[in-house]
Amino acid sequence: MFPRVYGFGFNSDVVTGFKYDFTVANTVSILSGQYTFMFKKNQRLGMIAPIWISNRSAEPGWTTIELVLSKNRDAVIQHLDDIQPTVLMFLRQLRSIEVKTPGKVRKLFKRETNGVTQLIHSNGSNNPLTWQYLV
Repeated sequence: MFPRVYGFGFNSDVVTGFKYDFTVANTVSILSGQYTFMFKKNQRLGMIAPIWISNRSAEPGWTTIELVLSKNRDAVIQHLDDIQPTVLMFLRQLRSIEVKTPGKVRKLFKRETNGVTQLIHSNGSNNPLTWQYLV
């Protein structure tokens, strides 16, 4: 049987949508532009009714999605640690990924200049790793 395909090029059997975040998190916060809100899985209608956050603001030009992990914490952290900088080459709209786990901050970001893509991986040291690709 072939998987069903819905709009925007997403495969429904592979990408389950935003609800997937709640399989690993009880609270999901989104900060983007003038909008700052969260969803709390354990509240009534918590996965569909946003709770507005008034004491935080988004970084200009950025969208931040924060997950407060609930279960399988160690496995999820390991998967996040395994993300390679090259994933940014295939996600055109994504400029950076920052993963904060207990005791560690990893930043993966890309810069594109004159057809050359630089991928940078910083794990808090003074010497981030950099790769260059001609695209």
